[in-house]
Amino acid sequence: AERAPDDPLPIYEQMVAAMRNIPPHVVPRFFAIPDGSGGYAATGDVGWMNVPENAHLAQMDLKVRPEYRRRGYATALARTLAAEAKAAGRRLLIAGTNDRVPAGAAFLERLGGQPGLASHTNQLRIEDLDREQVRAWCADTAPGYTLGFWEGPYPEERMAEIVGLAEIVNTVPFGDLEIEDMKPTAEQIRAEEKSLFARG
Repeated sequence: AERAPDDPLPIYEQMVAAMRNIPPHVVPRFFAIPDGSGGYAATGDVGWMNVPENAHLAQMDLKVRPEYRRRGYATALARTLAAEAKAAGRRLLIAGTNDRVPAGAAFLERLGGQPGLASHTNQLRIEDLDREQVRAWCADTAPGYTLGFWEGPYPEERMAEIVGLAEIVNTVPFGDLEIEDMKPTAEQIRAEEKSLFARG
């Protein structure tokens, strides 16, 4: 709620389904500090993809509820997450923060983190959507491209094209982040599909 106050809160059942259906090439580690009343004061996770690319890299995420900050919980979790990554042979942790939680950037800086990529988020209220503009964009596809829509899994006969489309992730600006190009496979995409469908 603090990070994205304009967005709806995650749905509990979908979060449970996501945790129970993590793709096999994704390696997650989750940790939490109880608050003494059945909830959590802080949570942390670190993970990486078990693929040939970016074998030096792990991603971490820390969350500390505002009323529990400045008690050392984030530092303790960060040490734990770093140790997990190091034990797996990962030497670089990537984390993100946003200006809704100014404590996040200050904390990462205290850890010795360096800014690698700045970005911004655009939001569109559905009631403000220009539907005529969307129809015009859909009608005006670039030469050699068509719009496709499939309900359910990607068709097997189009899988090579879908893999090629997934490689577009490598055109995203990475700033100063030490990230290698990803080489998605059909198996990875199928595993991610299965995970998404399991969440509804």
